Amino acid sequence: MILPLWIPITMAAAVFQVWRTALQARLRGALPPGAAGFVRYLYALPADFVFVALSMMVVR
Repeated sequence: MILPLWIPITMAAAVFQVWRTALQARLRGALPPGAAGFVRYLYALPADFVFVALSMMVVR
Protein backbone atom coordinates (compact mmCIF):
# COMPACT_ATOMS: atom_id res chain seq x y z
CA MET A 1 0.00 0.00 0.00
CA ILE A 2 1.39 3.38 -1.03
CA LEU A 3 1.13 6.27 1.41
CA PRO A 4 -0.51 9.36 -0.09
CA LEU A 5 1.94 12.27 -0.35
CA TRP A 6 -0.18 14.69 1.67
CA ILE A 7 0.20 12.63 4.87
CA PRO A 8 3.99 12.99 5.35
CA ILE A 9 3.82 16.62 4.20
CA THR A 10 1.16 17.36 6.81
CA MET A 11 3.11 15.55 9.52
CA ALA A 12 6.28 17.49 8.69
CA ALA A 13 4.36 20.77 8.71
CA ALA A 14 2.95 19.97 12.15
CA VAL A 15 6.41 19.17 13.52
CA PHE A 16 7.87 22.41 12.16
CA GLN A 17 4.95 24.43 13.53
CA VAL A 18 5.43 22.98 17.02
CA TRP A 19 9.18 23.64 16.84
CA ARG A 20 8.65 27.21 15.68
CA THR A 21 6.06 27.92 18.37
CA ALA A 22 8.31 26.48 21.10
CA LEU A 23 11.20 28.62 19.90
CA GLN A 24 9.07 31.75 19.98
CA ALA A 25 7.82 30.96 23.49
CA ARG A 26 11.41 30.61 24.68
CA LEU A 27 12.48 33.83 22.98
CA ARG A 28 9.53 35.79 24.35
CA GLY A 29 11.27 35.98 27.72
CA ALA A 30 14.45 37.43 26.23
CA LEU A 31 13.07 39.64 23.45
CA PRO A 32 10.12 41.98 22.99
CA PRO A 33 7.06 40.27 21.43
CA GLY A 34 7.59 41.87 18.01
CA ALA A 35 11.21 40.73 17.82
CA ALA A 36 10.29 37.21 18.92
CA GLY A 37 7.69 37.06 16.15
CA PHE A 38 10.21 38.31 13.60
CA VAL A 39 12.70 35.62 14.63
CA ARG A 40 9.94 33.04 14.27
CA TYR A 41 9.52 33.92 10.61
CA LEU A 42 13.26 34.20 10.00
CA TYR A 43 13.74 30.63 11.17
CA ALA A 44 11.12 29.49 8.65
CA LEU A 45 12.75 31.33 5.73
CA PRO A 46 15.36 28.66 4.76
CA ALA A 47 12.68 25.97 4.83
CA ASP A 48 10.47 28.17 2.65
CA PHE A 49 13.22 28.42 0.05
CA VAL A 50 13.73 24.65 0.07
CA PHE A 51 10.01 23.96 -0.33
CA VAL A 52 9.69 26.47 -3.17
CA ALA A 53 12.68 24.96 -4.95
CA LEU A 54 11.32 21.44 -4.53
CA SER A 55 7.89 22.41 -5.75
CA MET A 56 9.39 24.11 -8.79
CA MET A 57 11.34 20.94 -9.58
CA VAL A 58 8.21 18.82 -9.25
CA VAL A 59 6.12 21.10 -11.46
CA ARG A 60 8.65 20.93 -14.30
